[in-house]
Amino acid sequence: IGHIAKSNLLHSIFPNGVNALAIFTTENSYISPNWYVTNEQSKTHVPTWNYQTIHLKGKLSFDYSKKSKFRAVGVLTKLYENMYFGEKGWKMSDAPKSYIEQRLEDIVAFKLEVKSFMGKSKLSQNREIQDFISVKENMKKQNKNFLFESMNNLKNK
Repeated sequence: IGHIAKSNLLHSIFPNGVNALAIFTTENSYISPNWYVTNEQSKTHVPTWNYQTIHLKGKLSFDYSKKSKFRAVGVLTKLYENMYFGEKGWKMSDAPKSYIEQRLEDIVAFKLEVKSFMGKSKLSQNREIQDFISVKENMKKQNKNFLFESMNNLKNK
């Protein structure tokens, strides 16, 4: 579930029940052949890209009801406020009810009923260990911290 701005024309262009694809990506990065230690000898590496993504396919529907909009905002707010602030997170009840109701007028709730999904995590895991480590270190140097941590968490490296 989620919401979009009412001014976003997606809800008026697509009918309820339309087949849709939602793509979620994380941090990504160019990978230079110069970062591969083994390239100094072989000269056989080419540039590539490291990334993580998931594709969700399903039926998309929009809902204009106050109840659905309140639910979408409430669920997402609770999720992210708890993630970042724990029990001290902001709650919708912290704002005046009339203000929240006014803001809900500016959005449209949506639901994607997921029928299938596919994920891909390309993090240089197919490289020699010294090349993998070099790329991982370069991710840290480039402040690509999410990619660095994802590479750090790979079990097989």
